[in-house]
Order: sequence, then structure tokens, then C-alpha cells
Amino acid sequence: TTEEELARCVSFGNKLGALAATKAGALTALPYYDDIKHLLK
Repeated sequence: TTEEELARCVSFGNKLGALAATKAGALTALPYYDDIKHLLK
């Protein structure tokens, strides 16, 4: 992967972490959980 792709993945992970840090954020992210798991395979 290029550094740009890596940075994008890290940014995406940080956003997910921030969302998951709150109950409302976790509920908001829940519908996308399967999509996220698919991306991480």
C-alpha cells in the first residue's frame, strides 16, 4: 500500500474509534458493521 492509502485507513480507523467511543456513535455505526468487516477481510 502507498503511504496515502495507509494514511486514509488510519484516518478512517480514527473516525470509527471516535464513533464507537459514544453509545450514540456505536448505534449509528451498527448498520455499517457488516460492511466494515467486509472491508477489513
